[in-house]
Amino acid sequence: MFENEAVYSVAIASKILGVKTVGVVFVDSQFLRGKTITSMYLPTHNIILFNQDWLAQAELEEVVLTAFHETRHAYQKAQIDVIPNTQKTENPNTIAVWKREFDQYFRPIDEYQDDPRYVEQEIEKDVFYGIFLLSKNHLLRIDITLSFIV
Repeated sequence: MFENEAVYSVAIASKILGVKTVGVVFVDSQFLRGKTITSMYLPTHNIILFNQDWLAQAELEEVVLTAFHETRHAYQKAQIDVIPNTQKTENPNTIAVWKREFDQYFRPIDEYQDDPRYVEQEIEKDVFYGIFLLSKNHLLRIDITLSFIV
């Protein structure tokens, strides 16, 4: 399992995005309402839940990208809440859309169905773009760093 790598990846993504470090908790698939749910950000508690059953069979790259994905949601929430010391302020219109979608979030039961109600949300589109930017700019460095702890 890649529990240490998940925690480390969240810490790195938090630092890169300039958000307060996000908590990480490991739970089984039943807790997440389905085996295909890999992880979930809980904005009310500022924690990421990782599915232990998924971690048991996941590849390292998947774990790192999933950590980036969920940490980007923490960044979005920090922008919505105007948390002090958060780096880079997003466009106010973007933040308004994120707030509305956080308030009316559609969470899929099965991540592999690509439900349009999930993938068409602006907060999810932003996360995918955010992962691209993080990956492009930082994944090589993270991969090298993670290789020392694996």
